[in-house]
Amino acid sequence: MSEIILIQRGSYNKYCYKDYYEITMIDDAGQEQIKVVNKNNKDAQAVQGDSLINVKDKKYFIKAMQLDKYGVYVSQVKSLPQINQGEMRKLYIIKLAVPLFNSQGTKKGVLVLSLYLSRILDLLSQDMFIYTENNKLLSLAPKGDIKVKSIDYNVVNIEHSDSDGHSSSANNHNSEKEHGTFGKEVLDGQLHKGDEKQAIHYIKTQPLAAINWIIGTKHHHPSLIEALDRIRLLSIISYIVIISLILFISYKTVQKFIELIDAQKAIIFSLVRLTEGRDPETGAHLERTRNYAVILAKQLGKNDKYSDVIDDEFVEDIFEAALLHDIGKVGIRDSILLKDSNLNEIEYDQIKGHVKIGKELLENIISKFNLKQSFLSMAKNICAYHHEKYDGTGYLEGLEGEEIPLEARIFALCDVYDVICSKRCYKDALSHQEAVERIKEGENEHFDPNVVDAFLRCKDEFARVGEEH
Repeated sequence: MSEIILIQRGSYNKYCYKDYYEITMIDDAGQEQIKVVNKNNKDAQAVQGDSLINVKDKKYFIKAMQLDKYGVYVSQVKSLPQINQGEMRKLYIIKLAVPLFNSQGTKKGVLVLSLYLSRILDLLSQDMFIYTENNKLLSLAPKGDIKVKSIDYNVVNIEHSDSDGHSSSANNHNSEKEHGTFGKEVLDGQLHKGDEKQAIHYIKTQPLAAINWIIGTKHHHPSLIEALDRIRLLSIISYIVIISLILFISYKTVQKFIELIDAQKAIIFSLVRLTEGRDPETGAHLERTRNYAVILAKQLGKNDKYSDVIDDEFVEDIFEAALLHDIGKVGIRDSILLKDSNLNEIEYDQIKGHVKIGKELLENIISKFNLKQSFLSMAKNICAYHHEKYDGTGYLEGLEGEEIPLEARIFALCDVYDVICSKRCYKDALSHQEAVERIKEGENEHFDPNVVDAFLRCKDEFARVGEEH
């Protein structure tokens, strides 16, 4: 222990402040080398050499010798009996132990400080207290004594220290707040005593690494508690009012949006009626084909390849969009559109132009009015590409395979099926079975094979729709 600097007897009082009950320096063998005591708040006194003992079996020495540099062992609050002027009193201390190292970093011993708890309580104002890890409530009595009560507030999830000073979780607590309000009889943080309301406010603190305390204070403020209750009630009412306003505004916004969509649909679909007025058969054709498209889209959606693409929105959009597939016919002369015989080559080229007219019409509407509805984009694709063929021999752009939008590939089959089964001025209606055979023949040429496969699975539903309309 020769490498530990000893404190000269004349300087004990200079370095050993009255905040300490006892200071002990111990060598690595457990033998006390220096012990300075400060009993009864008198000047510090050194213990004579023959009174120094070996403490190698003491828990605080063993624990401190196991620590690394800068480590600190901290005991729980301990009580010691003490006679002062013939009166037995309890003295409360906390024992701190730190390892000592020489300049080469070799552990040479332990320094133990026994700290008066009363000195800490002196720092607190009146009505303040310390609540320890082992459910002890400590406060300072008027004469300087420490009052100790065993009480379990059961409100804060603090870290309890065991008898060795190590940390262990206190699972019986129900909150992790660092600060708050609590009482013995807890009701919204208020302790009730007759007509008086007493609140205990607290904060969790760690004066040292291994010590977890709650420092609290008592407040008597019935009017403040009542005011807080009113504020809480007003806050709840205000919250409800604000949420109600938000919901009302949202409802009105959504309602206006829906009304706008409906108005846009009404304006656009009025164009469809122009086509129906010129060709009476067109109206029934539109109704049948939109229903065919829904049936076929739902069936194709069962195919793993399209299950992520064809959802409820897709089906709803194709139902609305199908009505506009021949909107371009408004630009075709009546002499061609209503001709009761086969068209010549020039007339056929002109009527093929209805897909371009319809595409440009819808593109202009979407662009000019900045319309975002998905069914309009789908309608444009169906209008422009429902006469394209899977092998690339269709019109107007000669798209091939999956270059043709999915909705146009679906509708192309529906349109052809209805034309085959419907009477025209230039042809008689053919049977459902004949239409099925012709569609099978058109697989990989006119029609997408996946679409044909889906059609064959739901062809009976096509026949039902054809009969109903």
